[in-house]
Amino acid sequence: MDVSYIIDWISATNHGVAPNHFRYIYPRIQNIAEYERTKGLLGYDNVSKHRTGVLILRSTTRGDMGTHMIYSGKSLQRIRENYSTSAVDVLEYHVRNESKISRLDVAIDVFDSKLDIGQLKRAVELGEIDTTARKFPYIEDITSGAKTLYIGSMTHRKKLVRIYDKAKEQGDMQRDWKRIELEVHGKPAHTLAKSVVFANTASAIAGAIKGYVNFPKNPVWDKIFKDFESFKIGSQDSGDSDTRDWLLNSVAKTLAKMQVIDDSITSDFMESVMKHYEVMTRKAGKK
Repeated sequence: MDVSYIIDWISATNHGVAPNHFRYIYPRIQNIAEYERTKGLLGYDNVSKHRTGVLILRSTTRGDMGTHMIYSGKSLQRIRENYSTSAVDVLEYHVRNESKISRLDVAIDVFDSKLDIGQLKRAVELGEIDTTARKFPYIEDITSGAKTLYIGSMTHRKKLVRIYDKAKEQGDMQRDWKRIELEVHGKPAHTLAKSVVFANTASAIAGAIKGYVNFPKNPVWDKIFKDFESFKIGSQDSGDSDTRDWLLNSVAKTLAKMQVIDDSITSDFMESVMKHYEVMTRKAGKK
């Protein structure tokens, strides 16, 4: 079984007052000539689209709405291919430049795992699932047989997990490729973004998904998530306390395990923390 951890959507808003709002977008795609005007969206009347598909939104009448930027999964893929820039780099840029992450989609792609979505549906029906979600929509395509299990509300989408057959979605009927995707909005999205950027990306993504939904009796699911501590990113009203709890519990446990193997890991980790702290302090002093 092969596993990869990805960022599949970033929505960020910056309320700075720079005259050129393109400066808030990721630096490698700030060239105005690569944008074209498109129709208004989400209450913004000034919308530009980059050739990668990234959208930058401004209001000509309401400055308090700030500059809103949308990176879809396809846009992030094109940025990686055309600019050799990862989605984590893009996310880190916005977190460090004080943009608020209003939506973040993260996912785990699993290949050749034999993860059976129908079995997960039956586990939900039997109550063999750990989650605070109350809704579990299920869709099965009668032509391709592709299955999708949703965990959470498809209407409000504060937090929503989608488990689906990515290969069949792409038209590949032979490949075993499933995606486990978490969509998060509001303050929890910003909390998760900081964890993805400043901690281990795989641990943050897997921990956040496991913290929202877990199938403790499914052996394939357990194989995917067994090495990760759950990370509960909280409700819309949660803030930095979620990240603090995750650091003191999940990260601390992981460090303790690594310390047994390599007794220098903790000192190396703290050295890295202090280097980041010094950089952030210098940046704060320049403001």
